[in-house]
Amino acid sequence: MIDEILQDPEFSVMSAENMHRVLSFMLSSGVPFAIAVRTDLVRFAPMPPEEITATFGEIVIFELDGYTLESAHIKGTTLHLHTAFGEAMYECHLDIDIAAIVQLLCERVAIATNAPALYKKRNIFKS
Repeated sequence: MIDEILQDPEFSVMSAENMHRVLSFMLSSGVPFAIAVRTDLVRFAPMPPEEITATFGEIVIFELDGYTLESAHIKGTTLHLHTAFGEAMYECHLDIDIAAIVQLLCERVAIATNAPALYKKRNIFKS
């Protein structure tokens, strides 16, 4: 039953649109937060070194605070941000399909969930 709901196109779009609204709110608030994202739907420029990407699982959590939060903005259905990885502070630009965000967390509490993101292999806004 749950698989049918989570794979339902109408529910998927509704869930992704809700994530878009909550993400927009959090960006405008300036409050630090984190996002749990499907790694296969994140575009890195340039790609971080192997020692960094080897630590990524299917889902990765990105903390948005300081410069990363200040750089974050939404264009269409994509979250754009700049961040740095590792002790060497390897700089990278990320493009993240909002539909690929599984959870948005504030102070380690999930305040928005997009469960269908676990089932999608593409950006559902483009369906």
